[in-house]
Amino acid sequence: MNLEKIIERVKNCMEKEDRKDAPFRVAIALSQLDFLKHLTHDPKENPSARPYRSREEEKLALGQFFVQFLGYCIARKLTEKDIIEGIEKALKNWEDADWRKKEKKNEIRGYAINLNKKIDGKAYVIESYTNLPDDYVILVTSHFDSELALLLDPRKVKAIVTDHGGRCCHAANYAREKGISCIVGTGSATEKIKTDDHVILIPEGMYGLVKKIAKVSRKLH
Repeated sequence: MNLEKIIERVKNCMEKEDRKDAPFRVAIALSQLDFLKHLTHDPKENPSARPYRSREEEKLALGQFFVQFLGYCIARKLTEKDIIEGIEKALKNWEDADWRKKEKKNEIRGYAINLNKKIDGKAYVIESYTNLPDDYVILVTSHFDSELALLLDPRKVKAIVTDHGGRCCHAANYAREKGISCIVGTGSATEKIKTDDHVILIPEGMYGLVKKIAKVSRKLH
């Protein structure tokens, strides 16, 4: 049985029901999360727990959750192609989750947002929201939340670099809204960069690299 045939059968079932809207489908899908009890009561995972129903009942509960989830997709007018593309993107995102572990130890790399050219400048590492930059700097922060977005003056931010976050995090959305370049999810920027370090952001397709630029000492003649 392929996905197309499953979706068609779900559509047929929904046609016979009064409630076909997405919120109702979500509520029904969540009500089927009972299948999680099969995991929490698995004697291998939790020896002290009492057994919870049979394997066949577990399969039924999981199947009910899945078809109600498809019902939500149908209510939201998501096609089979949309669902498969979403799954592909989710798998790619999952597969990329540990990509930083494969990079060189001293490299600072993350997902690039609005980074179409090299950008260099002085770094400012945020340690407290009471001390925000006064100059035009490359902002470096562990995370970026809605409070920081409200407090920050975008005119003083040349670019943003974060330890945490993905392509749809607060920092990424803020960068898109304000037209600021950003690299998110580096995992270690605040550990490797200090305030006043001179850094450069380098675009590498969907990713971005942050490099510290060594200070050049000048000899007087």
